[in-house]
Amino acid sequence: QHPESCQQRSTAKHMKMTTPSKPLPFACVAPLSRSASLAFGGGSSNDPRKSLAADILAVFAGSFGMLFGILLLATWTTPPGAELTFTQRDGLRALYEFLIPSIAGTAVLVTVVLLARSAAPKLHPKFGRKCLAITTCAVLFAFSCFYRALFVADEGAALCRGVPSAFNAPASGRTVATVGEVALVVQLALYIEGTAQRLGAKRGKLWGGAFERVTTLPFSTPGPVIVAECCSWTGVLSGKPWFYCIEYMFWCVIAVTWLWDGAELLHKSLRVSDKITHAALTVGAAALLGFNLLHEIPHFLFFRKEDDSAAVAPPSYSHIWTCAGDAQSPLWLKRLPFFVAYFVGCSWCSVALAYRFARAASRCESRCAD
Repeated sequence: QHPESCQQRSTAKHMKMTTPSKPLPFACVAPLSRSASLAFGGGSSNDPRKSLAADILAVFAGSFGMLFGILLLATWTTPPGAELTFTQRDGLRALYEFLIPSIAGTAVLVTVVLLARSAAPKLHPKFGRKCLAITTCAVLFAFSCFYRALFVADEGAALCRGVPSAFNAPASGRTVATVGEVALVVQLALYIEGTAQRLGAKRGKLWGGAFERVTTLPFSTPGPVIVAECCSWTGVLSGKPWFYCIEYMFWCVIAVTWLWDGAELLHKSLRVSDKITHAALTVGAAALLGFNLLHEIPHFLFFRKEDDSAAVAPPSYSHIWTCAGDAQSPLWLKRLPFFVAYFVGCSWCSVALAYRFARAASRCESRCAD
C-alpha cells in the first residue's frame, strides 16, 4: 500500500550494507613481523587482528628464545670440572625442568594443528595422503622429544634427573626414541621424495639405486635407521657404550644422504621459500654429521659410567627397567648440547618441514583448481 516507504526502506538498508565500517584503532598500523600468514594461513596478513596476534606471538617467541639462549650460554660455558655456582645450578635446573620441555611441548601442539589441517579433505589427492603421513610422523617425533624432555635420562649411563620410575627407565626412553627417530627418517624420506617430484630433482643414485635393488621402497634411509636402532638397543641391553658409536656412524650415513639430497633440492628450487627450506635442510644435515663425528662418537668412545655418576649403583643397575636418580651428576652439563639440539632443534626442524610440505601441497591444489 505504500510503495514509496518500501523503496525508501530498501534504499536505506542497501546504503547501510555498503557503508564501510569504522576502521579498527590498530588497522592503520603496519605489522612488525609480517608473520600472520605463517601463523594463521594464507591471506591472514590482510586481517589487522590476525596481524596483531602474529606480532604478539613473534615478540613472545623472540623473547623466550633470547632467555633460552642466555641461560644456555651462561650454563654450558662453564669450564669442565669446575664447580657450578648457585646461579648456574638454577640455570641448569630451569633448562631441564622448564625451558626444554616447554619448547618441545609447543612443537607437539603445532604438529597436532598441522595434522588436523592435513586431515581435512582440502588438499589435492596427489598430495593429500603423503601430507597426512608427513604430519603424522612429525607428531610422533615431536611427542617423543617432549616425552624424553619431561623424563630426562641418559640411557648409556642409566642415569635420570628425576625420581627413578618406569617412565625414565632405559627401556622406556629407548622405546619412545625408536618410534620417534624412525618417524623422523620416514618424514624426511617422504618430504624429499615428494619435493623431488615437484621440482624435478633427482635423489642420490649411489645409495638410492643400491637400496632399490633389494626393496621396493622409493627411498633409502629406513634401512640405516633400522640398523642404527638395533645397535642402540644392543647398547642398552648389554651396557656397552661402543654400540652407541656404531649407531651414530649409521646416523652419519643418513646425514650424508640428507646432505646430498638437500643440496640437489636447493639447486632445483626457484621460490624463495623453497630455497630457504632446502638450504636449512642442507645445513642441518651437515650440522648433524659434524655433531655426531665431533661430539657424540667421542663421548661414547671414551665414556665411563663411574666418572659421571655420584649415585650409589643398586644391585640391578644394569637392568633395562632401572635407572639411578642423580640430578647433581656432571653428566647433565656435559650432555646439555645433545639434549638441546635433539629436543629443541630437531623437533622444530620436523615442524618446519611438515609446515612447508603442507603449504606446497595447498599451493599445488590452488594451481590445479585454476
